[in-house]
Amino acid sequence: MSDKKKTITVFGSSRPEEGHADYTEALELGRALAAAGFAVCTGGYGGVMEGVSRGAREAGGRVLAVTSSFFQSHANRWVEEETRMATWQEHRPFVVLGDFWQPILERVREVERGHASRWGESNNPLVHPAATPSQAAQFLAARLAGARISVERTR
Repeated sequence: MSDKKKTITVFGSSRPEEGHADYTEALELGRALAAAGFAVCTGGYGGVMEGVSRGAREAGGRVLAVTSSFFQSHANRWVEEETRMATWQEHRPFVVLGDFWQPILERVREVERGHASRWGESNNPLVHPAATPSQAAQFLAARLAGARISVERTR
């Protein structure tokens, strides 16, 4: 990636279609992240990933996708730059949007308490829940302020 913007990666279901509440919220998240000065990166496919990509692109943001060579399909039309990889793994701040995730996070943290875990979610939460797209963007901006982040393009 040639510019030095910080990139926020968004994961989400590929099922919601345009007009669905989750797709609309993803559009708003993409717009909010672009307005906060972030480039966005998704899995590049449909649903939430398309909504975030579209929102960011329509707001003038940079849109990247890391897709899997396991799948035959390629990135949605809102993606500017697609990188295809066999797998992807990185340690960065992780935000989940909406109430859906809270019981899942609580259960993961409950199971981890008192047990050795490589994830460490119960003692040092990696996953941050946000109620709104603007809260997600604000948390990421604060967390990444001054962080040195490098992104490598593989193609």
